[in-house]
Amino acid sequence: MRPAAELNRRFHGMFIAAAGSSPLAGALRGVTRAAVVHQNFHDYTADALKRSLNHRVEMVAAARPATATGPRRSCGPTSTTPAPR
Repeated sequence: MRPAAELNRRFHGMFIAAAGSSPLAGALRGVTRAAVVHQNFHDYTADALKRSLNHRVEMVAAARPATATGPRRSCGPTSTTPAPR
């Protein structure tokens, strides 16, 4: 497996493991499986790859617990990642 694809699999695997719900974990596996199987990062345009990486930043920010001083930080509106070129 390519290093980027392995990191992607491990990254999403942490969210799947923390899902706390078998149906949610199954749904997450379903939506991430294609990218892991196809290892398609090389097909992404530079803009699509940047959006994909920004989504990961948003996911990490959303997974962080709220602090005593306020809610989780928002990374702004979520964009959709277009299909690879």
